[in-house]
Amino acid sequence: MGKQVFPLKRFRNPSALCLCHWFVLMKTPIDDIEYALWNPCTNEYRTFICPYSNGMTPHGYGLCYDSRDSEHKVILIFTSFYVLYYVKRNYWMKKTIVVSREIALDERSQQECSPGITVNGVV
Repeated sequence: MGKQVFPLKRFRNPSALCLCHWFVLMKTPIDDIEYALWNPCTNEYRTFICPYSNGMTPHGYGLCYDSRDSEHKVILIFTSFYVLYYVKRNYWMKKTIVVSREIALDERSQQECSPGITVNGVV
């Protein structure tokens, strides 16, 4: 396969965060607000802005397909909350994270990407 070039110019030198099926989750290298889902096979993409970032960088990213809803979902994990982006519905949901001191997230930890965890095809 040849080298693919992401078509959106404002995403110059984007970071590829995760992939699921034929979609690649990408972000601009200069901020943690704007993201894109890109299908390199069709060269189609959709951009979206996280309304909950408030200048914070996520500790983790995820992209998965929920067969129950027939929808791809993006998850951005912050220190005290996470957000889900429902791609088909163009809808954001914020959830608070309740963690004990023993498993609290380390601010210096590396960002990680997971393909998502599903049970019987459901997130």
